[in-house]
Amino acid sequence: MPVRRRTAIFTSVTPPPLPELSNLAAGGTLPGILRQLSSLGGCTHPIRLDGHRTEYDVDTATGEIGRVLHQLNSGDLPAGQLLVRCNNRRTTRCPACSEVYRRDTFQLITAGLRGGKGTPEHVATHPRVFATFTAPGFGPVHNRRTDGRPCRCGIRHDQDDEALGTPLDPDTYD
Repeated sequence: MPVRRRTAIFTSVTPPPLPELSNLAAGGTLPGILRQLSSLGGCTHPIRLDGHRTEYDVDTATGEIGRVLHQLNSGDLPAGQLLVRCNNRRTTRCPACSEVYRRDTFQLITAGLRGGKGTPEHVATHPRVFATFTAPGFGPVHNRRTDGRPCRCGIRHDQDDEALGTPLDPDTYD
């Protein structure tokens, strides 16, 4: 029985400058770009990817790769890149993506308390415990101290500073 196999190679790139957008509009590709943007669901900071993806037919018995089912090359897309949602949970960064996260979280908690969405209904009779766990840190980030001292970077960040929550050293943040 054949199985689909995907290989994807994408890398992040910087956004295009405004004059380039006007060139796209003049070239007649703006409707295609608008279709691409509408799939982002209002994401204000989409991630722009360059690269390609190929989907193959694979024979599960032998592991042999068969015919190409589908190919996607970011250069062939209207914006010249594949645009994907940023999926940031912070409302200050991307209100649309944080709202999706908020709604998904509500649905997960509700299903865990009363059942539904694949969870049996009898979970509503189980004892309930609301336990929170803190994930391990991935490295120091820019923050806004409440004791008046500056961030580790030496700056006192404003409440709306875009640097808040971003790594101090992105190369070692993991």
